[in-house]
Amino acid sequence: MIPINDTRRDAAWAKANAEPYEQFVAFAAADPFADEPGRAMGYRRQLEARAHHDTYDRLGQIGCPVLIAAGAL
Repeated sequence: MIPINDTRRDAAWAKANAEPYEQFVAFAAADPFADEPGRAMGYRRQLEARAHHDTYDRLGQIGCPVLIAAGAL
């Protein structure tokens, strides 16, 4: 995920900067809320809500300037 978030952090950069790269990996992997009660249930519910939320047909109704971004792997 690091190269996706910052294209400057590619494989060559990671090889040349092993220690900072490992720090990025550790920071990205850290989840301060991992032990929160209800975390797993909330995660599943959010994924379910996103899977069925489709407003594509209503985008033309937006009456102000917006930035719409999307992507796929």
